[in-house]
Amino acid sequence: MSKHLIYPIYTGILALLAFALVPRKEIRRLAIYAIVFGGIADVLAILLFTKVLGMGGYINFKYFGAFGIPLFPPMAWTAYYIMFLYIMPQNKPWKYIFPVTAGCFSLYFSYVLQEMGIFRWNYGSPVLHLLIIYLPWECSVAWVYLKAIKGKGK
Repeated sequence: MSKHLIYPIYTGILALLAFALVPRKEIRRLAIYAIVFGGIADVLAILLFTKVLGMGGYINFKYFGAFGIPLFPPMAWTAYYIMFLYIMPQNKPWKYIFPVTAGCFSLYFSYVLQEMGIFRWNYGSPVLHLLIIYLPWECSVAWVYLKAIKGKGK
């Protein structure tokens, strides 16, 4: 199997999981957060960490992308954040533990993708990647979302 086909496969699996685990009403409610924090944030992260800083990025996406930005990873992050926000606990201490654990999982998954040959880290250690990319990303998403739903009285 070609490496570039891994992108639509893992994105499809994440989308199927999101649709199987999250009720449709909740998907509609969470979609805007997931698109902003998942899809758009991933495109911005690609631009910053790949194009500007050269830390690494997606490779071997062949014709599933344009201008050096792959098509499927932002969609995969969107599906991921639908599930993340749906299952995120809202009480202490779990609302603090959950995004940290998710950040560690995201880091681990990036190294799985690297071993599969569709992602590459050019420099830096796992601790650096965790501290400057995944922990701030996951924790800020959790913080903004909890503030937003608190303001809506949910």
